Amino acid sequence: MIVGVGIDIVNIPRIQRILFPLLPTSPVAKAPQIRQGASRFLRRILTYAELDDFRARFPSAAPLIVTGDDSSRALTDIDSLSIARWVGARWAFKEAAYKALYPVHVLSARDVSVMRSFGANRKLPGKPYLVFKEDVVEKVARHHMHDGVLDLPTLNAFCSVSHDGEYLVGQVILEIINR
Repeated sequence: MIVGVGIDIVNIPRIQRILFPLLPTSPVAKAPQIRQGASRFLRRILTYAELDDFRARFPSAAPLIVTGDDSSRALTDIDSLSIARWVGARWAFKEAAYKALYPVHVLSARDVSVMRSFGANRKLPGKPYLVFKEDVVEKVARHHMHDGVLDLPTLNAFCSVSHDGEYLVGQVILEIINR
């Protein structure tokens, strides 16, 4: 049974502005640096599993998340764009999942992890998928319970992401399967 459908659009430059300061127009301007408070923002919206994934994908930026030392590390423009896209995709999926579950459950950013499977050759990333906290699945199950029997179901999330230029779109279709 389909529980809900959600979609969200993210402006990637907006995520960059949250994470990185606006660069001066001077030709001797420094490379972008993580803005003070960006590490707090990421720790607030990402789960522990996502923080581990962040550390693996962006090892040069990872110490910023752990220590919050925003002052000493400079990143290239390509790094800042990659980080903004990665964070933007997670935000879009979390917002889309929120919309798919509302009003049955008011999802917080830390209630769901956005993960990536691996392709057939185990090197290329595959499709994104969502991992919900157990209490979220239980609440959705209680709402869709039949005959007073609570059989903890599987909550499947079908996810799709697309980006073009400055925009990124995440879509989530949630399905509950009773065992």
